[in-house]
Amino acid sequence: MKYTRMEGIRPRREALGISIQEAAARLQVTRQTWYVWETADVMPASGLLPDLAAVLGCRIEELYEAPSGAARQLPQGGSQ
Repeated sequence: MKYTRMEGIRPRREALGISIQEAAARLQVTRQTWYVWETADVMPASGLLPDLAAVLGCRIEELYEAPSGAARQLPQGGSQ
């Protein structure tokens, strides 16, 4: 399976009850950078993945998939 978006970032951030601004501050990136990771086909640099997973309280592998029970977001016009 080819990953084009990290499906687990947004649901995990929301489950923690933190804003994009707060999550970005914890990782020391801009709000805009975090937003792009959640909404576009842009992935964080591999060097940030351990810290990103720590901020979200999960394993790196879990960043690539939506938590069970969370709706998977598909790009507009896309299908599975």
